[in-house]
Amino acid sequence: MNRRKFLATSGATIATAAAINPLQAIAESDKRQIPGYGSLEANPQPITTASNDLTEYTGTWGDRQIRHVLRRSTFGAKYSAFIAAQALGSMNAVVSKLLEDTALPPKPADWAEKNYIPDRNSTQTEFQNLQRFNKYLEWSLQDWWLDLMMKEDLSIREKLTLMWSNHFVTGWDSVHFSGYMYAYNQMLRRNAMGNMKTMVSEMAVDGAMLIYLNGNQNTYQVKNGKTINNVNENFARELMELFTLGLLDPKTGEANYTETDIQQAAKALSGWAPATTFPFDGVLNAQLHNNETKTFFGQTGNFGMQDIINMIFAKGGGY
Repeated sequence: MNRRKFLATSGATIATAAAINPLQAIAESDKRQIPGYGSLEANPQPITTASNDLTEYTGTWGDRQIRHVLRRSTFGAKYSAFIAAQALGSMNAVVSKLLEDTALPPKPADWAEKNYIPDRNSTQTEFQNLQRFNKYLEWSLQDWWLDLMMKEDLSIREKLTLMWSNHFVTGWDSVHFSGYMYAYNQMLRRNAMGNMKTMVSEMAVDGAMLIYLNGNQNTYQVKNGKTINNVNENFARELMELFTLGLLDPKTGEANYTETDIQQAAKALSGWAPATTFPFDGVLNAQLHNNETKTFFGQTGNFGMQDIINMIFAKGGGY
């Protein structure tokens, strides 16, 4: 789904409402205080942090600091989360709780993990009906995701899921089918607090991403002795420019990759397409994959997708 459009319209309204605890709103309007919730501020300001690194926090730990941490890590300082954080007694205990891994949420109530993707034999009527049903499922998926944001308690996972969706961007207007968007959303959530390299590896073969950045159009074929080379460099470029390395090394100011690296990476990434059944992950079609020798980052070999990702992360210092 298109997060910018989503959050700029109805999502923004609901997300804003979610950030204001109803009890806090009542207390502010009545000029009262909620027992145990601490002193309420009309215009809460961020606290001054003691450092900008990962050293252990040893400063004051009171109501104001609790609200600050919750506003930064969740969608507002909810009363239930505040009480839970207060009971934990320290910043480090709260951070540990926020980072706890929990089971993935149940799928949307109206969801069915079936194939709602028209095939080449679909009639025009069947295609239109599937489009309408997918539109309904899009709304269902948006409501489900917003509900998870609003009801998230003492956990940073939904905030990170939203953050990653703005880094590894896809969009409903390009993908169209709810199954791919649901699988993509769960992939982000599943990896939100995990290993970055693992996440990039899963993202690279995610059905929604393959469609959004044209990975499914990146093919190589030899028929009757004739090479049909339909290289699409879109994903290879974004993989390095936006998702991992960036254009320039911040220490040296030198380029992290060349146009040749993009072209060679695109060949290594060829042949992938999204599956048409749940869980809608990418499937490699060996007949559409370029098996020629490639040279990437100065190394030569018959590289595939994971080889390219491994070399990108080796260049970036691992993860």
